[in-house]
Amino acid sequence: MPKAVSLSFLGTCCGGGPLPNRCCSSSLLDVAGALWMIDCADGTVKQLMQAGIRISRLRKIFITHMHGDHCLGVVPVMANLMSGAGGTERTDLRLEVYGLSGIRELIRTTLRLTKSQLNGRYAVHELLHPNETPYTCAQQELHGNELPGRDIYCGDDGFWRAFEKSDGFDIDAGPIQHRVNSLGYVFREPPQTSRLEISQIMDPINRNKEALAKIGFSPPFKLIDHILSIRRPYTLPDGYVIDPPSQIPGRKLVILGDTHDPWAMKDLAMDASILVHEATNAYIPPNLLRTGRAGGPSSEEGVRAKAISKGHSTPGMAGEFAKAINAQRLVLNHFSGRFAPAESSPPYAWSGGRNPRQQHGRGRSGDDDKARMLREIERQATAAWLESPDSSKWPTAVAAWDFLSLDIREHEARDNMNAEISDIREQRNG
Repeated sequence: MPKAVSLSFLGTCCGGGPLPNRCCSSSLLDVAGALWMIDCADGTVKQLMQAGIRISRLRKIFITHMHGDHCLGVVPVMANLMSGAGGTERTDLRLEVYGLSGIRELIRTTLRLTKSQLNGRYAVHELLHPNETPYTCAQQELHGNELPGRDIYCGDDGFWRAFEKSDGFDIDAGPIQHRVNSLGYVFREPPQTSRLEISQIMDPINRNKEALAKIGFSPPFKLIDHILSIRRPYTLPDGYVIDPPSQIPGRKLVILGDTHDPWAMKDLAMDASILVHEATNAYIPPNLLRTGRAGGPSSEEGVRAKAISKGHSTPGMAGEFAKAINAQRLVLNHFSGRFAPAESSPPYAWSGGRNPRQQHGRGRSGDDDKARMLREIERQATAAWLESPDSSKWPTAVAAWDFLSLDIREHEARDNMNAEISDIREQRNG
């Protein structure tokens, strides 16, 4: 049975935040109880506490790039995780941090200048481009709680393939275009083998018992081991064909940092179970809003050009990439401060058993325009992503909000969606 995996969002705002109800970038993967964090903005400790998540479960942090709204929360998270509460001195490795060149020095410098002492050990691994000089792990440079990390150079194709293997997942990274070097991470589960239904083949095997004995399968159920070893259909003497167990694709989660051009990662990201892509800027037609004022450039093309000039994407750009990699689901994040969620916004509810719908707020007059803008963002991304506009058949893109949680049970087909979408604060209170 596949292990439980969920993806939660602690912060969904861009660097112009935080907002009253959106923190800056941070997401969590829960892999059978172990927590892996992707980006860690200032304020992430508060978000963890508000969500009721035990920080002691955190094992790894993956930083996509060195902009402050993605990495300045790392040291506060470390200080909270390794605070020494309980009085027992620890010397074991408690946290691993992965990121581009500079993340090692940022953590060391902050810990040194704040004279921080931690309980336990940590290691920082840097993902490096060819000919890039790493920040040294010489003993005299290490913080008192730091263990030497790995210097991980990309391959000839520019990817960091399987740079880490943990809890049944291979972890890859690839370069994406932004104003500074930026990464996308791929969390990839190997294919799973379905079960061989013994009850369905017992009668055919017994029917051929004598013939099977003559060719070396005595007792006849030795044939089952043979089928499992050859992994090919086997024809019994009477012509009945036994098929081997099928291969089920493993889950594949693609989570991108800030980008206006992720296309170098296309091959690495193909057939994603879920794609998390930024949508910082979006054109909102004025006629959709009660106020009639959307702000920003006056056309979709103008918004797209402005987003690209700042190193960011629009919902349509996210949808285009999702379509190109055949993503099964698309979640948008890293929104401009213009796109604050309505304060009364409820979690998603299922429509027709498959398709999540979010009301995005129905409260005060200001909430209504916020809701309309978020629905329009989802519509634009979905239109670029999917071939059919029939929302009863296909899932829609999801505009994430803080504390959104998705339970990813297996690599699903679009017409067989089986993820639970909820709010992690409700899970705690329920």
